[in-house]
Amino acid sequence: MCDLFLQLCDLGQLYGTRGLSFSLTFRTKRFLTEHPCAAYVCNGARCHRGVAKEIKKLVIREDGTVFPESPMLDPRFALGSLYEDRLGGLVANYFADGYAQFDRLCRSVYQTVIPTWTSPLIPWNEILCERSWTFADAGAPDGTCQVLDQLTRTRIGQSASA
Repeated sequence: MCDLFLQLCDLGQLYGTRGLSFSLTFRTKRFLTEHPCAAYVCNGARCHRGVAKEIKKLVIREDGTVFPESPMLDPRFALGSLYEDRLGGLVANYFADGYAQFDRLCRSVYQTVIPTWTSPLIPWNEILCERSWTFADAGAPDGTCQVLDQLTRTRIGQSASA
């Protein structure tokens, strides 16, 4: 998998000026451990940028449905439809009412995937999308913050001893 990743990066560099463009959704385990915000689990207090709620990318499907990060998420995580409201209204309403559920999904997946993943590369968005379809949201924090805090303390301890 790592060789494939490197070959794709090389192809993108070699043919980029000819219009070849691609996007890799893999992230390294180390990067996601050091920067949980790349897995959409910022909480503001511990984020190196101080961000509490963030959507890095909005995806608008051909039917007008707007998704955070990926169009393959379960529709429960959609911001809504452009036929219902303007984009600014959808984003404002999502941060007020819908973002918490997306945040719980991301934290739950982060908690179960990051500690046990054995490969150095993680197909984060694909895993997140797949799990979104079976995610049973209880609507309450599930202890993920404590796991993230422990991962952060471990990382800081490792950096200090290096």
